[in-house]
Amino acid sequence: MNRTITLVVLAMLTALASPAKSQENRLTTFLSPIGNSTSDRGIEERGAAFFEISALQDSGNATIKAGRTVSEAGGKDKNEDKKLRFSSFIITASAPIDESNDATQLATLDGLRNAFTVSTKYTRFTTTGAKNPAGDLPRLEMLCVALQTAYHEQTGKSDVECDTDNYKKYLPGRYAEYKSLFYNPDNKKHAWGFEPKIGYKKFDFIKKDTIEEKKQSEIPWSFHVFGGFSPKQWKTLISFGAEYQHGFKEADSGTVCPPSSTGGNLTCKTGALGEPTQEDAKLLYVEFRRRIMGKALSLKVTNDFEKDILGVDLPVYLMSNKEGSLTGGIRTGWTEDEKWQFGLFVGSAFSLF
Repeated sequence: MNRTITLVVLAMLTALASPAKSQENRLTTFLSPIGNSTSDRGIEERGAAFFEISALQDSGNATIKAGRTVSEAGGKDKNEDKKLRFSSFIITASAPIDESNDATQLATLDGLRNAFTVSTKYTRFTTTGAKNPAGDLPRLEMLCVALQTAYHEQTGKSDVECDTDNYKKYLPGRYAEYKSLFYNPDNKKHAWGFEPKIGYKKFDFIKKDTIEEKKQSEIPWSFHVFGGFSPKQWKTLISFGAEYQHGFKEADSGTVCPPSSTGGNLTCKTGALGEPTQEDAKLLYVEFRRRIMGKALSLKVTNDFEKDILGVDLPVYLMSNKEGSLTGGIRTGWTEDEKWQFGLFVGSAFSLF
């Protein structure tokens, strides 16, 4: 049921999410030297619709995102570098793949992963280094001629438009040179944002005294604030954040066999013994994200001050699609209470058509 609701909600969101091409390119430019990350990270480049599955050992989650990027007025910093400012609005729905499995928590210590959740994220990006390509027209014209030549050699056709997509497709070896005419990659970048989240979780349990089977629904929620920056020439994102989670945990499973009042055979039942209990979390984390030799990694260290537990999570992007975008890889985690975790994740562009 939860998975059905997830798909219906995000089908609607995807229909609403159609950011302008230039806005998508700006957001991608902001994070392209840094690398992608999994859908649970704070700062992300998912401006359009996006679908991801993350499987950790014997459990997993399905997540769909849809959003819009809005450009804002620019300006200049104290060094007279032109600024780019834009905001990203993303709505996310997520649900556990196996609703009967309560062990969906990653080493990020996210206690809401075992519930159907919907969240709204706002992120404000600022970067310097925008350029006017008219300042180097001879070089721009030279690159366009090189693109025309490469296009003719590969397709036998002529007159290709000298735009970003064609440079990436037909002249990838000089794409970085083309992009440098519009944007200085060795610039300052920073971002901040917040994300409220609300969920729904239904619990089945057994009353110990009567072995009566009961159901109970709860509404978990959380509020997440985050920020980050990329030092000049580092090509690394350093981000940090804090999150308060109001969650619930299923009671421990067991078997209960109360004595029969009539002296007959015992009746036993197995399941969660007792009502779910409230389980809040106060999380503080730091993340280091970097693209290395065509791959990407995102090391995140989280501490839960409510339980005094430390978690270390490391997704590594290894797989690319035909456009060269990183789409999946392996995930390793470690927590003080559950020790090592291993899993896979995969994501691709999500479309209704």
